[in-house]
Amino acid sequence: MKKFLLYLVLSYSLVIFLTSFNYNDGKYSDGSPAGYTDSPHDGKDCSVSGCHSSTSALVSNYITTNIPSQGYTPGASYQITITVPGTNGDAKGFEVSPQDSAGTILGSLTAGTGSKLTAGNTGYITQSSAVSGSPAVWVFDWTAPAAGTGQVTFYGAFISGFSNCSHSITVVQEFHIGINDLKTQLGFSAYPNPVQNSLTLSYTLTQQEHVNLSLFDETGKMILPLINEIQNEGKFTRSFDLKGTVRPGLYFLTINKNGSDKILDKIIVN
Repeated sequence: MKKFLLYLVLSYSLVIFLTSFNYNDGKYSDGSPAGYTDSPHDGKDCSVSGCHSSTSALVSNYITTNIPSQGYTPGASYQITITVPGTNGDAKGFEVSPQDSAGTILGSLTAGTGSKLTAGNTGYITQSSAVSGSPAVWVFDWTAPAAGTGQVTFYGAFISGFSNCSHSITVVQEFHIGINDLKTQLGFSAYPNPVQNSLTLSYTLTQQEHVNLSLFDETGKMILPLINEIQNEGKFTRSFDLKGTVRPGLYFLTINKNGSDKILDKIIVN
């Protein structure tokens, strides 16, 4: 009888141990708390004691976006994709935050399938439940910040299994440095605005220079090259038929100066 009771006690203790182990292993299976992205501000990721207590490795290509190579357009929305490889069957999770080096959250996040914003801090996004498939993939949206914000860094921490912790960054630049005084310098005007059919551009050059004007959409994609030629000093007026070429919407009329695109005006096409 004593042996039987001892067996029950040992069996019960083993169940408690395994239950405790599984609980710890899945401690943040439904999403991590904010502040674990390994950004300069956070200073820690999933490898810290009390979380996963493992060694963290620097990885690349875990955070990808559809932001154009020339950078984001202020106010536009983009898809952010998180891809965590690993062994099939191992639980996987992540936390990502768009910040500057001081920890200021840049832009806004919108959760997608299988993800959620962290409790108490909407500048961090994490899994809503662990994924065991390989690779584990999450897709969510990010709305770019206001013009003049400049560089944005996506900091992320990732876990695969209990001990495979890693961290990564993805840096994106602002497509437009911001509306500047070039419009005033050139005496530039675009009319009518909004435009239905023909758009007329008027500007003045004080010296011979290479003029490169284009129309970009909200995602930073060039829709229509307008002028790309060397022009002499003087006043210029050019008209362009947009009917059937440009769909209704908001566009940015830009000029390329020293290899950088600058906004001259916002154009609404009806």
